Amino acid sequence: MTDTADAIIIGTGVIGTATAYEMAKKGWKTVSLDRLSQIGHGSTAGSCAIIRMHYSTFDGTAFAWEGYHYWRDWRDYLGAVAGEALAEFRECGCLVMKTEANGNLDKHLENSRALDIPVEEWDSAKITERLPIYALDRFAPPKRMDQIGFGEPTGGALPGGVFWPLAGYVTDPALSSQNLAAAAKRHGARFRMGVEVAEILREKGRVKGVTLTSGEEIHAPVVVNVAGPGSSHVNALAGVLDDMT
Repeated sequence: MTDTADAIIIGTGVIGTATAYEMAKKGWKTVSLDRLSQIGHGSTAGSCAIIRMHYSTFDGTAFAWEGYHYWRDWRDYLGAVAGEALAEFRECGCLVMKTEANGNLDKHLENSRALDIPVEEWDSAKITERLPIYALDRFAPPKRMDQIGFGEPTGGALPGGVFWPLAGYVTDPALSSQNLAAAAKRHGARFRMGVEVAEILREKGRVKGVTLTSGEEIHAPVVVNVAGPGSSHVNALAGVLDDMT
């Protein structure tokens, strides 16, 4: 038995289901595969699901800033049906401390300001005022729990931090994946759960599909690897552990 699609997507976490949704909206006939029985129940389910826009690269910051707007308008982005249970984005803000290791967040600030992302610099007095439970003592360099001095200040204090007021978190990351899958299905995407890829089929230097552990083949000119912790295994099946070009 052989199945066919325009693209095979391996993994149904939040990235895999988002990929399926965006491709399906553009007319791709996709089939998503996952060895687990439920969508979003791999590493996505264990995610802290932080929605942040502070990155040290401009492209990373711009990508995250775009994503924030999808989370903020989640129902509209999905085209969700009435009564559909949706994951919620809770905008609580995010405070990151300045350290020598993160370059005092200079690049993060530069990128945020270039993109007009709301951001505030807080000195130590402001942090103590707004978050009095936080100790600004330095504890670096890190130590293992069994080392002498673990958990003890090493001298000095942090100079301050940067607050991104629009950052937050998603209440249920697994549900967010299921929301995306439901949206993708409305555009014709297919999902097959409880199946495992045994081989990446190749022909003339290009992928041509996959073989499942059941022996079934699925043919497609594109295979997308979004298998989370299993991604390196999928790369190995495709023979691209070293050369990713």
